[in-house]
Amino acid sequence: MPARRSLAFVVALIAAAPASADAGWLLAAYVGQAWTAGSTMSVERAGASEVRVDQTYASRSWQPPLYWGARVGHTISRDGRWSVELELIHLKVYARPTALVQRFQLSHGLNFILVNLGFEQPVHPRVTIALRGGAGPTRPHVEATVAGMSRDEYAWGRVGLHAAFGVNVSLTSHVFLVGEVKETYTRQRLAVGSAHVAAAFATTHVIAGLGIRFPS
Repeated sequence: MPARRSLAFVVALIAAAPASADAGWLLAAYVGQAWTAGSTMSVERAGASEVRVDQTYASRSWQPPLYWGARVGHTISRDGRWSVELELIHLKVYARPTALVQRFQLSHGLNFILVNLGFEQPVHPRVTIALRGGAGPTRPHVEATVAGMSRDEYAWGRVGLHAAFGVNVSLTSHVFLVGEVKETYTRQRLAVGSAHVAAAFATTHVIAGLGIRFPS
């Protein structure tokens, strides 16, 4: 499965990382607000012409189930600045109903399962700037009704891409605050009965959370 291959890749990189006094594990969890840009949604049905409509999306980030994310990583450089990570982003997407697509929601997540490469640059004894980027499979929970056909279940989606810029502020030697602006992108083509719904989802995320470092 794609998620298992991603996890195996992270474990292999961690195992190959050079040991150092600065090496260690990093954990973080966060909440935030997401904005998904509008895009063209296309619907393909057997025996019918493809239908396209300009679509807008809502995120409802603060309505249950909440938008959230988490990541675990390990440093791979002797100075502790470079790391590899496995990150999960629970993004939600709600499309505007149309005559053909009566319902299209990913309320239990257009979930990104990402393998990241991260970099941290100290700019103050308690402040570091963080950059990260990655890619990985998506796991959307499809809740859709198209031309009277419905689907409500998890599916494996297409690859997602991720880039982020953030600032970490140390509270103690091990605990730090996380602030970050992210960009994610994926283009999905999801089956609903005998129909297929395709659309691009480009999203800006602003997040805040808490992180912990566990030195080796």
